[in-house]
Amino acid sequence: MTYDTVHAPKASLAAKFAMAAAIGSIIASFTGHPFLGIVVGLLGVTLSGVGFLRAASPGVRGGMLSVSALVLSVIGLGLAVLVAIGVILF
Repeated sequence: MTYDTVHAPKASLAAKFAMAAAIGSIIASFTGHPFLGIVVGLLGVTLSGVGFLRAASPGVRGGMLSVSALVLSVIGLGLAVLVAIGVILF
């Protein structure tokens, strides 16, 4: 006897990490660590790209999560760059 199991699609782990990195970039910038925010923001952009590509697979969800993580990562990256400029100048 064989049983076919159907697995429900799950959100990509890369998309979840990308969202965490995007939020971490914004938090790092607001707490006065802009260079850490830049690194984490770049990590978030990279992970959101990986998560978006993984979401093309039929068994993986998380395309919208990756897109929203990309938007938040870019905002966090821009904020971190502005804070870094402020730290350098002032």
